[in-house]
Amino acid sequence: GLSGQGFSGFSDVNDVFSSFGSIFEDFFGFSSPGGGAGGSKRRARKGADLRFDLVLEFEEAAFGVEKEIEYERDIACSVCRGERAESGGKKTCGTCGGRGQVARSQGFFSVATACPTCHGEGEIVTNPCKPCKGKGRVRDMKKVSVKIPPGVDQGVRLRVSEEGQGGAGGGPNGDLYVFLQVKDSPHFERDGSDLVHYASISMIQAALGTKLTVPTLGNNTVDLEVPAGVQYGHRLTVAGEGIPKLRGIGRGDLWVELKVEVPIKMSKEQKELLQQFAEISGEKV
Repeated sequence: GLSGQGFSGFSDVNDVFSSFGSIFEDFFGFSSPGGGAGGSKRRARKGADLRFDLVLEFEEAAFGVEKEIEYERDIACSVCRGERAESGGKKTCGTCGGRGQVARSQGFFSVATACPTCHGEGEIVTNPCKPCKGKGRVRDMKKVSVKIPPGVDQGVRLRVSEEGQGGAGGGPNGDLYVFLQVKDSPHFERDGSDLVHYASISMIQAALGTKLTVPTLGNNTVDLEVPAGVQYGHRLTVAGEGIPKLRGIGRGDLWVELKVEVPIKMSKEQKELLQQFAEISGEKV
């Protein structure tokens, strides 16, 4: 789901300098053209980025999928276009004269701070926009289709341009970042592009060899020959039945790791037969 309205991080170098610019404006009264002490019009600002956590099934992450997600965001009011007032419903702030800032003496310096009357806007709303109640922004339900490429893994982040919070002063929307979480599989463990499946066989099957039917991705199966004399932890390889490679061609492999099980409960006849086997082998039991 959606989390963190205002996903942190600068989108480019300009964001860094604009942040420092606001500090200089607050302390020394400097400003860029068209904003703060330079004029009454607000600067265009990009909207905040949003984060959406999307949970995928194991095989959706393996083969890729297209998901439609729905979330809420704030955007500029379409009626007043973020100006907060109806047409002609503003007047110049009398306290700061439209500058948005007032000078305050501090020792040898004259420090410019945001005007307390208009809160730095330079204008006072006299006739608020009715649809947004003078806020200039409205809550918007947004649906976005996101294409998940094959081979993604836990923690992969996808960026959807300009689908975040609405900008201010005519600025562009922020971006939407989709963070992927992948559910565990009941059959496989993932190792990069490879898969590991654990299969249990008896000690007799390990000694004499056997046939196994193991699952593969896509609810399919494959038959394997287990050679005689395999040990615990022996791995069989099924080539090309792993995860599609995210930044490459082809797929990884499926590794079938064998677990040799020793019987816990045995009948009297089974114990006698194993005792005979031990005597023939010269083993002490």
